[in-house]
Amino acid sequence: MDALADAHGWTPVQAGLAFLPLTATFIVSNLISGRMVARFGSRAPMALGAAIAAVGYLLLVGLGATSPFVAMLPAFLLIPGGMGLGVPAMTTAILASVERDWSGTASAVLNAARQAGGAIGVAAFGVLSGVFGPVGGLHAAAAVSVGLLLLGSALALAWVRQA
Repeated sequence: MDALADAHGWTPVQAGLAFLPLTATFIVSNLISGRMVARFGSRAPMALGAAIAAVGYLLLVGLGATSPFVAMLPAFLLIPGGMGLGVPAMTTAILASVERDWSGTASAVLNAARQAGGAIGVAAFGVLSGVFGPVGGLHAAAAVSVGLLLLGSALALAWVRQA
């Protein structure tokens, strides 16, 4: 957020407000995910959410350090929108696949895997930024994210059982 504020000459409050669409979109898409899971099962929102987030990351590849906020906004809406669809569906699929006595363990393993993945992602972005610079690192990380999310979408379609 500091880099965004610095590049645009924003105050910390303005930079914080720029991130509100991410939060709002994530909340709304979480609510939509629950309804989609109830109607279609976990597979559709998982696959669709990953694909939507991939499009958002793809849009980041074309942005520069001083791109106007309006150019960033579609990515800032699609990434959390897609993740908000996919994560609750993923949690539902995991918990539905284990016996009730194991639900706490399954939830803990899922959250640990998500946290580890996030930590690895941050570390990888740091390495990519060191190699390619901040903007080049962002572009490389976004490109890798696109590939991984599309793979995740395909795997959800292929392997997630319908209820």
